[in-house]
Amino acid sequence: TTAPTPTIPADYIEVRSVLFGAVISYPPDWEVRPPYNSPRGFSLLHVFAPEGGDEGEFTADRPNFNVEVSEQQGAMSQASARAYLEERAFELMTLHEQFEVTQSVPTALAGQPGWMIEMRYTSLIDGSDNVQMQVMAGMAGRTYLLSYSSPADLYDEYLSAVQNMINSFRVE
Repeated sequence: TTAPTPTIPADYIEVRSVLFGAVISYPPDWEVRPPYNSPRGFSLLHVFAPEGGDEGEFTADRPNFNVEVSEQQGAMSQASARAYLEERAFELMTLHEQFEVTQSVPTALAGQPGWMIEMRYTSLIDGSDNVQMQVMAGMAGRTYLLSYSSPADLYDEYLSAVQNMINSFRVE
């Protein structure tokens, strides 16, 4: 048997990357930021929750969701995705206080085996408490990383919208 297709709210806005073949939908009240290059790859979509902080661009400002693609790594296996995410968590651990990995578990992204990690930490910059969830999987010759970052007190409030975005992700 196959798993039922998740229902995505009808008002979500669909974004397609012709270059990378990725499709994802986001809530209409979330603010879209311009895509950018990062050391890890290219940001296909970066959206911020409608409230919950300043108009800044960093994790501690307000809940945000980012989709990145990397062609350099090819399509990572589930084990490689786990190793990569746990290595990045270790890097973050050196930059924050009270850092804790609260989950590190296998998952699926667009029907492909992947890995999910969730971290809680206190920022050394401003003392804010934050939560970050990252989901990574390889498909169609590329690796995709979906990240949700939020102040800890707003994390659960936007988690269902983020889960809908993750569920809407696919590669065509």
